[in-house]
Amino acid sequence: MKKGLHLMCFVIFYLSCHLATAQKIDHLIKKRQLIAYFNTFYTTEDLEKIILKLKNDKLSDTVAKNNIGFEVLATTNYIWRDLVSGYPAIQSNTNYAFGKSGFSINIWSSFGADYDTNDLEISSALNYNYAISKRVTTSLGVVYYYAPAIAGLRNSNFGEVYTGIALPSTFLQPNITVFVSDSGSFYTSLALQKQLYSWKKNSMAITGSLAHRFNNTKETNGWRDFNLGVSTSFTRNTLTISIFLRTTRIIEQNTNHIQAGMNFILK
Repeated sequence: MKKGLHLMCFVIFYLSCHLATAQKIDHLIKKRQLIAYFNTFYTTEDLEKIILKLKNDKLSDTVAKNNIGFEVLATTNYIWRDLVSGYPAIQSNTNYAFGKSGFSINIWSSFGADYDTNDLEISSALNYNYAISKRVTTSLGVVYYYAPAIAGLRNSNFGEVYTGIALPSTFLQPNITVFVSDSGSFYTSLALQKQLYSWKKNSMAITGSLAHRFNNTKETNGWRDFNLGVSTSFTRNTLTISIFLRTTRIIEQNTNHIQAGMNFILK
């Protein structure tokens, strides 16, 4: 009778965790005396694992509901890898994630904002992200670029596949991505980030990246571009506003280009 009563109480406790918020579950974890009550049938370690799983599931459910994101960017100088446009641009980015599946689709566009240019670029991508562990995540995707009005791109319309690996909880949060174009060109990028501070929903970070290209054209092989920047973001409800300033060095040309912009992200 007593065993059945204990079991019934734990079932109620388990279900209440499902209905509770992540903050409430944190509160329940801290109530050691409540966990101790069920130690007749479960060890403290087992109970904490159960509750932690419930908390993670609750957080995952919250993330899964945020399926769509929209971003608008105004930049003083549009730079794509080692190609510098030399004009300001307005860019938009729409991303839709399919719940917990790891799959998402992305449509990105850029339009020349200068009065004497109408340069246009559109790209669409299908992405898959998978968390190997809490420390390691991988990505895989395919992207197609359509840039009919950009004279700087020799092959204005082309496709790429890419794969990447990231260590989000490691120092500098390294992220290595390899892009392979339909012409056999390999473009590898190493991105790093260091958060300077985070307070409530505001943050500031330093970012940097270094890229290398390998293809059949020796003139465009080797280290291509390097950038270093700082960004700060503010979040209010579902709107995040980010302001950034960065400098990009085109290694082959030995030139530096400053880029500033503002992001508006709505989820």
